[in-house]
Amino acid sequence: EGCHLTSVVAAGDALYVADAGRREIVRCDAAGQPLSRFGKIGAGDDNPGSMIPSAYFDVTLGPDGLLWVNNMGRHRVEAYTLDGHFELGWGEPGMAIENFCGCCNPVYVTRLPDGRFVTSEKGLNRIKLYDARGAFVGVVAGPDHLVKDLDLARRACADCHIGFGFDVACDAAGRIYA
Repeated sequence: EGCHLTSVVAAGDALYVADAGRREIVRCDAAGQPLSRFGKIGAGDDNPGSMIPSAYFDVTLGPDGLLWVNNMGRHRVEAYTLDGHFELGWGEPGMAIENFCGCCNPVYVTRLPDGRFVTSEKGLNRIKLYDARGAFVGVVAGPDHLVKDLDLARRACADCHIGFGFDVACDAAGRIYA
């Protein structure tokens, strides 16, 4: 009850499922049976906790062997070990292009084979590229490429219930898809 699964990634012999309803990552065995949970605010596990104000919660496995999740209420991308321990996070709120704007961004995150990050934002729809340490590199696509109604995009910056985000993926050649 209260579960809203939004993302899944396989790592080793486990599945990691993002649950936006309960605001946690669930580690499952290959049959889907829960083994452990982490990332919930107030869990008492020294993790910062995931602030998930809307139903966007993404998890991806990086080439560094860490699980990377979007903690959009904190405007950050965060790394966890496979056993659920918080390692590090990066990102700042703000309207500057390198920051994450609005109430809750980034909504999606993935990693390129070389370790760089690709993020997607809703509201002011932007897909951006960051280096392997989280330093801003550039914009892959902005609202002028992603949405037809720019007035709607501007209104969506002030109201997170308007608009949507684009999921992002990449292939082995480093091409980015949205």
